[in-house]
Amino acid sequence: MESYIYGQNKLIGTAIFRADTGPHRGIGHFIRCLSLAGSWVEKGGKAYIVGKFNDSLAKRARKLNVIPIKYDKKQGSTRDLIELKNICNTFNGVWTCLDGYDFGPDFVSSLRSPKSRVLQFADGPIWKAYCPDILVDQNLRSETLKYPTQDKTRVLLGPSYVCIDSSFKKQSIEILPLRNSVKHVLVTMGGSDPENRTKLVLESIMNIKEFNEITVVTGPNFKHFKSLDDLKTVDSRVSLINNSSNMRLLFENSDMIISSAGITSYEISIVGRPMILIAIVKNQIGNANAFQAEGMSYSISTDDLVTRNNITELVKNLACNKLKRSSMVRFMRNKLDVHGADRVVIKMLEYKDNDK
Repeated sequence: MESYIYGQNKLIGTAIFRADTGPHRGIGHFIRCLSLAGSWVEKGGKAYIVGKFNDSLAKRARKLNVIPIKYDKKQGSTRDLIELKNICNTFNGVWTCLDGYDFGPDFVSSLRSPKSRVLQFADGPIWKAYCPDILVDQNLRSETLKYPTQDKTRVLLGPSYVCIDSSFKKQSIEILPLRNSVKHVLVTMGGSDPENRTKLVLESIMNIKEFNEITVVTGPNFKHFKSLDDLKTVDSRVSLINNSSNMRLLFENSDMIISSAGITSYEISIVGRPMILIAIVKNQIGNANAFQAEGMSYSISTDDLVTRNNITELVKNLACNKLKRSSMVRFMRNKLDVHGADRVVIKMLEYKDNDK
């Protein structure tokens, strides 16, 4: 099997991307890997994405010419390591990219070889040591973090390296203007929402009569459909969409968005829509706080504050304050762009080129 193919005047090889999805993982790790895999393919390489994910996500991978391989090995386990090594050897992978919180330093160091580099995504230091060839933390304000890395590890920090869904990479430079008043609100709590925060948010805003439309978008791993159907029957303004293939268009058509504080917060920022972020899992707290500190959102970052009254008041406050909504969009435009995955791929190619 060929280990290298030509693309854009560079010799680019095969990259393997490892990420899982699930009720308590969401789909953010998968989307981040898929974004990077898509950029790798665009540069002329070949990419496989490996892990636990459903058929709809596998279909999204194929649309980007990324080959999905589904398996159910426990992330970070010995069996996972053995199988991943076998896949790398079978397809002559020159890079393996890991995205998940169970890939410890022993796993990473065992995966590295003279013929195959390792890139690891992180969302803040959780291990005592990091030893990939490239470490990426794309989060806002991550530039100030100190990762315990070895000397040869290249560390890429900050939103310049944010890897978002490929559909948002086509976003035009001009952001659509804001209306004077908020009439259409969109609610999305990520790919799974295991605690059904979607229902709580919907209940919190249904009593705001100024809204003409309330669009609720659920992800591919969402399970609580009946609770939302029950609410929809009592309010004709509510529409429900599951596993949308065009989130960008839905964001563009809304006046304000209430979202979980994962990868979706970056996608909303690219489109340029005022938002309220809710940290629905522990690893989103830092992101929620950072977006608010940068003036890009209102945020609720702790469970005790995720109440119906707090959500209602925050939504009313932002809906009535066009100056604040406008400033959010301005800060979004100044902080983020769509080229993060391309920048990471360039660093991967430079790393390989420098070792020739």
